[in-house]
Amino acid sequence: MTDPTDFPFPDERAAEYALGVLTAEERAAAERRIKADSGFADQVADWDARLAPMIDAVVPVTPPRCRPAACAIG
Repeated sequence: MTDPTDFPFPDERAAEYALGVLTAEERAAAERRIKADSGFADQVADWDARLAPMIDAVVPVTPPRCRPAACAIG
């Protein structure tokens, strides 16, 4: 289990997980912690519930078209 003193706020990592801002390695660690620590799993669920209503507030937009040369990868 992760030492809760690693983070300034006890549920900071849960919030970061819910927001989807963790690196792949951090996300994998958080997912292991969710399985092993029901308190952490509850924190993630709480953050999911708090953040979910924000999705409804986001208005979808169509990205502007770009010139093929500007859109080329590489």
